[in-house]
Formats: sequence, C-alpha cells, structure tokens
Amino acid sequence: MTAHACPICESGAASAVFLRYDSLEWHRCAGCGGGWLSPYTSELARDDEDFAAPYKAYAAARAVFDAVADEKAGWVLRHLTPGMAFVELGPGIGSVAAAIRRRSPATRILLVEPRDYFAKVLRESGFEVYGAEPDQATDSALAAVRQQGKRALILMDNVLEHVTWPGRLLARLHRGSPPGSRLLVEVPNEAGLAWRARVQDFLRGEKKPPTFPGHINLFTRASLAQFGERVCGQPVVTRYNPIRSTAQVAYLSQQADFNWRIRAAVAALNLLPVDRLLGVAYWLRAEIGIGGLRNG
Repeated sequence: MTAHACPICESGAASAVFLRYDSLEWHRCAGCGGGWLSPYTSELARDDEDFAAPYKAYAAARAVFDAVADEKAGWVLRHLTPGMAFVELGPGIGSVAAAIRRRSPATRILLVEPRDYFAKVLRESGFEVYGAEPDQATDSALAAVRQQGKRALILMDNVLEHVTWPGRLLARLHRGSPPGSRLLVEVPNEAGLAWRARVQDFLRGEKKPPTFPGHINLFTRASLAQFGERVCGQPVVTRYNPIRSTAQVAYLSQQADFNWRIRAAVAALNLLPVDRLLGVAYWLRAEIGIGGLRNG
C-alpha cells in the first residue's frame, strides 16, 4: 500500500496497484474506492497524432454514435425545464446535441470543445462552440448563459474520466453556473475492472487493455456519489446505465460487426441482468444540483 493523493477524493488515503497492463498501472484508493491510471496525464497534454487518431475517426463512424444519441438526449430532456440552456462539455462530433436540437429546437445549445478537429465539425453543423483553452471556454459558455438570464443544464457524457483532477472542474462548474443549474454525468463503471477485462477479452476473442488508456479517473458508484457530494455539498443521485443493445456495443467499439459471443452476451443480459445485480453495469450516471442551490 502507498500514500498518494487520489484525484477523485483528493485525500492521502492508502492506495494499491490492482491491475497492470504493459507499462500502465491502475490504482485503487482505500478511502473512496475510486482510482486512477498511472501515468496520470491529461489527454489534451498527450494530443500527439497516434493518440488522437481514434478520435479523428469518430466523424466517419457517426452512425454508431447516432444510434445511442437519442437515448442520451432523452435523459437530458427529462431534466431540461423552461428557462434552461443546454451546455455540453466535450461533445465530440455532437450526436447528442444534434438529437436535442432536433427534439427541442427552441433550446439554446452551447458546446465546449477544445479539440480543433471536433470544434470544426461542430461549427460546420451550425452549433455555438466555445473552444481553445478548456477552462476559459467553460467560463465563457456559462457567462453567456448567465447573461441571458437562464439556468444551465450541463452534460458531461463520458468526459469526466478523461480530465485531470476532476474535482477542480466540478468546482469550477459549481461556481460559474447560475443558481438552480444541474449537471448530468455519465462515466464508465470501473467496479470489477479486472474481472470485466477478462470477460471482454473472451467475448472479443482478443486481448486488449482493460479500459481505454485515456480513462485516467476510475469511478465506482460509491466514489462517484461521494465525489459529487464532496464538491457540491449535497446528495447526488447515481444510477446504472447498463449495456442492453448491440448499438451500445457499437458505440463503445466504433464497429457494427460482432461475433456470436457478443450478440449472445447482450441477449443474455436482457434476460438476466447479472451485471446490475453484481454492481458492475458498464456505465454510471449522476445527477448533481450545482450553482449554489439544491434542485428539487
């Protein structure tokens, strides 16, 4: 066991390496149950061509993102009330934003995207985009919401696991958002990561890293709830978002051609939700009141 500042709870609680793959190590915090990847490096700091290549391929794989975008947009729209603007951090090619624009055309949509190649795609699609330096872009988008006299509904869809020291970003959103705003977060559920990696290798028929190397923060349901409550000072609603369709698998893998094992596993999970029963459902979602007021 070692003492290291956990990026999720930012404590000096003991931690231990629980998983290794090549030169990568995954650590787990004994304090909050979350963890982190070593080396702990921001994706933007690693924006070399090899690391960025999978992201640049997203536009060509738009169909696999669009297939799950409507469900994500439905989650957002359940929380979107009159007087709210929609702000998404790290929207990528903007599939969720496009679904919201289609289903709620009167909603103001502001997208914070620091990667130039994604920002270009978004602007070409007619979105209001805040780019360049992430902190400044986030502040500018929230200032635009405040100037319009609105509250913010902020979405981070599989983003929070990628940024260094996520509590500092959440604190920034909490300070900068108008009172009565709300944050929706989806992150991978890293409970049972080592077990899940073995299952995934079997289903795919090949060995791969246990999780994407850009996932430098590892959340469990308990650590995600504690994380939000520590920063925002109020209870956080968390729930599972399990895999229940091959469209979700395509979203994860950016491909739509699956072997029989994957199709059988998806069908089995629809019959017996063992992943939910064991607490290892693939994604976690959190709904957090921000901006200084508790949301009802």
